[in-house]
Amino acid sequence: MSDFWLYEIGTALGEVKLNVPQLIRESGNTREGLIERTGFQNVYCANDLTQGIDLALETLSSSGKNWLGIANPDACIYVTSTSNFVAPGNAHLLQEFLGLREDCFLMDLNDACTGFLRALTIAESLISSGTHTNVLIVLSDTYRKLFKPSDMKVSPLFSDAASSVLVSKHKITNLIEGIQGIHLQSMASYFVSKGSKATDLTISRTTNETLRESLSMNGGGVFNFVLANLQGVLDKIEIELGVNPIGKTHWIVHQGSRAVVNAVENSLGVQRDSLFRAAEYGNTIGSSIPFQLKSLDSMDEGHEFIGMLAFGVGLSMGCKVVKVL
Repeated sequence: MSDFWLYEIGTALGEVKLNVPQLIRESGNTREGLIERTGFQNVYCANDLTQGIDLALETLSSSGKNWLGIANPDACIYVTSTSNFVAPGNAHLLQEFLGLREDCFLMDLNDACTGFLRALTIAESLISSGTHTNVLIVLSDTYRKLFKPSDMKVSPLFSDAASSVLVSKHKITNLIEGIQGIHLQSMASYFVSKGSKATDLTISRTTNETLRESLSMNGGGVFNFVLANLQGVLDKIEIELGVNPIGKTHWIVHQGSRAVVNAVENSLGVQRDSLFRAAEYGNTIGSSIPFQLKSLDSMDEGHEFIGMLAFGVGLSMGCKVVKVL
């Protein structure tokens, strides 16, 4: 079982704050309980000229960039499904913008809600193999450019956002204010993907004059996928871990919507809305778990593990359990 240090560097949201109840009223949509099911009071939209990599750079303030100079990452994993170009990926652009070393191992992941867990798994592997020491993980997406504000299947849900963390083999000194590190040991992980359900959540190229690409989501299909696979994923984690993790774990769940987080809470047997933390900022896609890392500040001392659960594009689901050292 490998151990590593995880440093939360920063998060960022699109510049424009949108009130979800107002969006719903303006759309003329009167579906009963829509606001309660989505759960979000606000979502955030990037300006027309702002791209995901701009939000990513915002997570790295000038002081953060200086700190990265000290950390000197030798690998960078960039997770997005809304990159600047088809190729090269955003990791290559970020290498230039941040002045990362030229021999930095660069990887782009075309992923979304489970992307952070996949990137963390890869970072752990790079470190445990002995080939790399400090892996920068950056995530960003600007989904609100992919649909009209009046599309109530997706508009009350998604926020344009970015996040960045550093995964390191060693404890790093000279931390700047605002950057916190936590020593973790990887205990169990499991991923499940069903390409047969891929069309339930897609980004497609379009000939629409106002949208270069468009997002389509069958919310009910995604919800049913979570319900159908959640217990199986938790069972696999329990087998790998050797104990039932539910009562011993501080859970961080992808904030898809209030309804789907409530369904996860039911399966975990925890208090309703105790794991729904994104009412004020919305579904931040791949950045959903990094946005919640600050919740570790209020982690119950009785919890032995941290469990991270995500689901979405693929359709896919992933769960990782780590132990706080």
